[in-house]
Amino acid sequence: MDEDLLHDLSKYKSYRDKSVSASARSLIQLFREKNPQLLERKDRGKPTEFQRELVPLGYGQLNPKSYLDGAEILEQHIDDQDKQSNDELDEEEQSSEEDWIDVSHSNDDDDDDDDDDKEDDNHDQNDDQQNTDKVEKEMTEEERRERAISISTQRILTQHDFEQLKILEMKKRIQDRRKNRLEQSIENSRKRKTISIDTDSDSDDENNKKNSEQNLGLISLKDIERVHKKRAHDKESRLETVLAGREGRQKFGKWKKEKGRAGTTNKEKLKTKNFQMLKPKLRKKQKRSFRDKQIALRDALLKDKRLR
Repeated sequence: MDEDLLHDLSKYKSYRDKSVSASARSLIQLFREKNPQLLERKDRGKPTEFQRELVPLGYGQLNPKSYLDGAEILEQHIDDQDKQSNDELDEEEQSSEEDWIDVSHSNDDDDDDDDDDKEDDNHDQNDDQQNTDKVEKEMTEEERRERAISISTQRILTQHDFEQLKILEMKKRIQDRRKNRLEQSIENSRKRKTISIDTDSDSDDENNKKNSEQNLGLISLKDIERVHKKRAHDKESRLETVLAGREGRQKFGKWKKEKGRAGTTNKEKLKTKNFQMLKPKLRKKQKRSFRDKQIALRDALLKDKRLR
């Protein structure tokens, strides 16, 4: 598909017919995944990790790989599992050795031990996730590629490994968007909080404004922050500001004559009248004789003299 054709089709995303707009949006979503460079900048969406690694292919071009994308995380995952299994074996051996010394007969102690084990498992999972993220950030692109090749050629991948790769691919597709949405929601909540606090403190600020200006001569904090905050106004305060701005200003409206002839003239009305209505009158006026023109001019001058 040509770039110009794609731009024309993407403009139907705001069409009034719902089926047409849905088709245009699905086309935009398809090219976001296949070749976002053909789209306009406003239609590409937020840049994700998946789009940065995407290389658009030409017609009939192939890009075969000798490894699986994202296979570099599997080795770290296996090492963590081996470490966890070794820790569990050590704990079992230690508990078996200590069973003949101390025996607990309380159910409450068993429940507490189970809760502690669950908390330890959760902490271990969080630590594993942080470690994998840290390893991915520390490795360069070439190191990731070499590690993925070695894992793909030396190991037999299980169904669990393929599920991990799918999770990694989905994470790349939504990683930056999730971060931007979280930051936007935090910013909106902060704005709502500042506006609510500001409206609550308006009454106290107005009471203390005169004292602070007369005694201390300092500028209040709300006057400084007004550059960044949008204060909530009621109808009465807005009307007062509007009326105060009208003082000393000429009356706004259509200008009219102040003399006796206050209305519009016939000449002004003719400018707004439809030309098809004036054609017969103009044709008759052009066919007048010289004597008729003299009489019409005399009558007009006499009428003007009377009105003065």
